[in-house]
Amino acid sequence: MIDVRQGILKAGSAAAIVVATAALVCFAAVPAARVGASGDLVKQASPTPDDDIPDVSLTLGGAAHAVDVAGYFSDRVHSFEVTAAPGGVVHTSRSGTVITIEPVAVGSATVTVRGRKVGGSERKRFSVTVTAMVSAPTATGSIEAATITEGDTHAVTASDYFEGEGVT
Repeated sequence: MIDVRQGILKAGSAAAIVVATAALVCFAAVPAARVGASGDLVKQASPTPDDDIPDVSLTLGGAAHAVDVAGYFSDRVHSFEVTAAPGGVVHTSRSGTVITIEPVAVGSATVTVRGRKVGGSERKRFSVTVTAMVSAPTATGSIEAATITEGDTHAVTASDYFEGEGVT
């Protein structure tokens, strides 16, 4: 007999659909926006021309962010341009209707996407915030060995042996 289990794993701002059998475990990453408060998957609505492109948060040294902007514009748009101001915070590029934003420096920028159509254009703006990457703590020493007898206690303040951002 094969035991099949399904579930949703959530960690931070991401989720994964898990299907496991005795011999195989499969993961499919899904955006957190598609996981409801109860943990159930919910249908994600497609963007419409009335919707704003969501703001983006990136980490310097982290992954780029890509968004397909086609659904945010009317179907009469035939080409797209993308700019970011001020310069130097993010690098933007476009391939078809997909805009990619790469973090370059800590700060905030406004990304403008202009959709060209016959007789004019449509414009959408969204904010991008780039934050510094928090480094992992580093060890600054060794915790000395201790012999503890049953019923005794021995306290060690672990933060005394590490340094870095967020160590308390």
